[in-house]
Amino acid sequence: MRLLGWNTSALDQLAGLVEERAEELARILVKEMGKRISEARAEVQITAAIARYYAENGEKFLASHKLDTSKGDTWIEYHALGVIVAVEQPDDVDINEIVLRPTAQEF
Repeated sequence: MRLLGWNTSALDQLAGLVEERAEELARILVKEMGKRISEARAEVQITAAIARYYAENGEKFLASHKLDTSKGDTWIEYHALGVIVAVEQPDDVDINEIVLRPTAQEF
């Protein structure tokens, strides 16, 4: 599915990869963040669910909305510009952020 220039199948693929590698990702959370394995597994599943949710609902969230006004045709329009991913470190370490932007060809 194309979502205003953004391919939502990438979010579906992300969800699938996270689910496929769930145990490996959970063990990384245990090792690097000190989480309990049950908490880490739950966090990995939530990550996959969020990616799939936005893949399935993103088009609806970004749909134009017509506004009823006496001033003529008025609407709100949204444009997807890409995906932003925040990579958080434990509380005692600075937070790093990674911004992923689509290439110019995708606009």
